Amino acid sequence: MKLKSLFLLLIVFLVGSVTVQAQNPYKEFGIEVKPLTLSNGKYIEFFTNDSLVRIGSIILDTRNNRISSFVQRDTMYSEANLEPEVSSRFLSLDPHAASYPDLSPYTYAANNPLYYTDPDGRDIVIHYYDGEEDREFVFNGKNAGDAPDNSFVQSFISAYNYATGNGEGNALREAATNGELSVNLGFSGDNSSARSDWVLWNPNQGFTEGGDSPVISPAISLEHEMDHTVDYLMNAISHKKNLGKNGMPTASNMEEVRVINGTEQSTARSVGEIGPNQRTRATHFSAHPVMTNGATSTTINRRATYNYWRSRYNARKRQGKSTRWEEANMKKYKN
Repeated sequence: MKLKSLFLLLIVFLVGSVTVQAQNPYKEFGIEVKPLTLSNGKYIEFFTNDSLVRIGSIILDTRNNRISSFVQRDTMYSEANLEPEVSSRFLSLDPHAASYPDLSPYTYAANNPLYYTDPDGRDIVIHYYDGEEDREFVFNGKNAGDAPDNSFVQSFISAYNYATGNGEGNALREAATNGELSVNLGFSGDNSSARSDWVLWNPNQGFTEGGDSPVISPAISLEHEMDHTVDYLMNAISHKKNLGKNGMPTASNMEEVRVINGTEQSTARSVGEIGPNQRTRATHFSAHPVMTNGATSTTINRRATYNYWRSRYNARKRQGKSTRWEEANMKKYKN
């Protein structure tokens, strides 16, 4: 009887200890942090593991007094290794957790680790294909010498150095060197940023308003898209407000106006792509994409540009959409 009473007292003591630790699961490791919770610490929140207590070789669920599982000791275990329940727990919060109110701060890689990776929660993660499999290179602004000999990665390094070389390229520099930011970069036929931590980039796609207007390099286009993503990660509320109701770029969209009149102009001017009294473009849609000879090139590759617009024409025709813009640019770059 006394043994049974002592056993129950032990369970009560352990449950009390777990409840106290519930809001700071890292305290037992000597780490003082303020965990990010849905109520931002206003209310005590409980999670599944709060009711699980290890007693000897069993895991007891104290809510229903049932054995949840058994602990199997590894005969190869040594004190040099962490316990499984320790090694499977993150010892720090995602630096960007507050930027994603729709995701739990306890999930990893947007709860999709098969598609996304998050090596350290910061820097620019360049996704590329090496001819055999998809790979990643994490760029922090200082490790260009460690970059793989891959055309997409090397094009990015060239664009980064080009845009930031004269003190501009602020969005690219911020994404690479700010320890609170993490941006994914991948290849795409068109340059875009999808209001997330992803930037899609074609290292040969620039833009121009046509005629005597200057041709803007893919490096400046990359700075443009990176500015959108950095602003989304750092100022999510105001960013969404500037995007407007439909959240898509328009001629009068305040987010597009901010980027075009801001870092796009200053960075293009710093590298000599536009003069003191010139502009890259008036609005988002006053210019059209063109293919150049490289990431920092302002020379139009007319054949590649024609093929680009022909591909767009075929795709929109299959979808039953208007092809007037595509036809006009096909005609412009046919010869």
